[in-house]
Amino acid sequence: MEVILEFLGSWWGVIGILILFGIELYFEREVAVKRIRDLIFLAEEKGRKGVLKTGEEKFEWVLENGYGYLPPVMKQFISKALFATFVQSVFDRIMEWAQSKSLDE
Repeated sequence: MEVILEFLGSWWGVIGILILFGIELYFEREVAVKRIRDLIFLAEEKGRKGVLKTGEEKFEWVLENGYGYLPPVMKQFISKALFATFVQSVFDRIMEWAQSKSLDE
């Protein structure tokens, strides 16, 4: 036990913890991107049904429903304003992908 505590107290221990924390954030980010993507498609479906009429309504719906899905660790670092930027970047990547696929055909 003393060896573990000594390791954690050293610089290598701090660096190791930061690396592990970074890896955890990366995987949680990937989960968040998938959930946001799913919510964007769900908002589009609601738009086709007439529930959400404008793009702004869809965006607000994704923001309201998506922030709650963020893992607690990410909520400590991401404000709702930053989350809005994150959602917009996911949407932009979806649009880029869709446009590249339509150009391929």
